[in-house]
Amino acid sequence: GQLITFTREIVDMLKTLPGCKLAFYKFIPRYHHHFGKQCRVADYGYTKLKDLLESLPHVIQIIGEGAKTFITLAHKAQVRRFTNDLLKMLKNQPEKQFLLSSFPLVFEKTFFKPLSIYDYGVCHLKDILSDIPENTIFTEDVHEATKSDVMISVFRRDQTQEEVMRTRGFAKEVVELLRHSPDLSICFNKFIPAYHQHFGRQCRVGSYGMTKL
Repeated sequence: GQLITFTREIVDMLKTLPGCKLAFYKFIPRYHHHFGKQCRVADYGYTKLKDLLESLPHVIQIIGEGAKTFITLAHKAQVRRFTNDLLKMLKNQPEKQFLLSSFPLVFEKTFFKPLSIYDYGVCHLKDILSDIPENTIFTEDVHEATKSDVMISVFRRDQTQEEVMRTRGFAKEVVELLRHSPDLSICFNKFIPAYHQHFGRQCRVGSYGMTKL
């Protein structure tokens, strides 16, 4: 548990630095300054800071040597971070989509700071977009008269035939439920308990190929 917390703390701290990069010799004072507490390597079962950090290759990468040794976020951690940021950006858009060319603008509107792609450890947006896990986003080439672009949107899985049939049945159930409700309406946040009470079973949105009611 302690090591998981420490791992999160390192990510939080490195995220605040330009290029998510920190000179190795500055780690201990920076940690103290950032969290207001000492970094005690022994608490995690190690005697040397370098050994402790090297035990977290999925999160941290140590580059260089001697006085020029730096700590930075591992590519895997950067991809995870970028994916979370991108989903936040997409969810802020009315259609849950935007053009790749408007990425810097959308980023700035979402996070109130200019985009620096180097902070994700890459030189080009497309380098990290191609590493995003499957079934997270959907990209589609868009061609206009003078230029081509890429539309990025939140991944939506098509419903299976069975899910389509279940959705039709669900639509009839909703009508029945509303018929028995005062003013033929139900407060949205009371729908799930009302459905359960009326039909004697849970309403599982996943059965219809959805993630949200």
